[in-house]
Amino acid sequence: MTDVAELRDVLEKLDLKERKASRRAQVALIVIVVLGLIAIGTSALIVQNLTQQAASLTADIDRLEKKRDELLEVNADLEEQAEEDEQQIKALETDRVRIVQKIEDAREGLTEIEEKVKQGNQRAAIDIINEKKHEIDVALPSVKPSKRDQARSLWSKGYRAFKSGDKNRAKQLYNKAIKTDARYAPPYNSLGRLADDPAVQEQYYRQALEKRNNYWAALYNMAVLHFNKREYGEARNWAKKALEARQGDEKTLTLLARIDKALPPGSKSAAKHP
Repeated sequence: MTDVAELRDVLEKLDLKERKASRRAQVALIVIVVLGLIAIGTSALIVQNLTQQAASLTADIDRLEKKRDELLEVNADLEEQAEEDEQQIKALETDRVRIVQKIEDAREGLTEIEEKVKQGNQRAAIDIINEKKHEIDVALPSVKPSKRDQARSLWSKGYRAFKSGDKNRAKQLYNKAIKTDARYAPPYNSLGRLADDPAVQEQYYRQALEKRNNYWAALYNMAVLHFNKREYGEARNWAKKALEARQGDEKTLTLLARIDKALPPGSKSAAKHP
């Protein structure tokens, strides 16, 4: 009986150990599951956080690219205004040379008039005065602002109004410039910049190009317009035309690089001419 009792006692101790081991295994399993769930939850949070950061970075990139485009457009406007100013300076220089020549002619006439007066030939002196006066009267209208000069001045005032934030005033001046000289291209391009509707923008840019077919600013803006519409083939065509109009232009090359990056592989050669 003693042996049986001892055996039973041993079995009970073994059973107790097994139950303890089982409980430890269960606890360990629970711990593993909990840790796994925590890890999954942590991973999900990490993924969510990374996704949010990526979205934020994408938004920042979009804002920076938009700002860059705005700065490029401002530079384009400034260069366009500089070109217009240069043309106006050349026109004024031509007029200045003409006026200087007339002044020299008038001085020679004064010497001749003095000689006639000394000779007592008053009639001849009066004839010379009338002749010189007529020559001056003929020359002076050429230095008055032409319709192109007036349109250029109105466009320049409109541009300054646009830069100061008065878009309504700018639009009025651009339209007035067109009424003054309908063949003057810059106001059409500037009205395209003011328009909100892409179809209206394109209409104005095309009108500007009808007035001047190699007009870089309108060609560049057409490229930007189609790029923003994700029409990358058309955008590339217009950018190439802009680059032909202004070879080596850094802004056009930058835009062309962005377009090429956005184009699907192998699509460059498939682009049609605008």
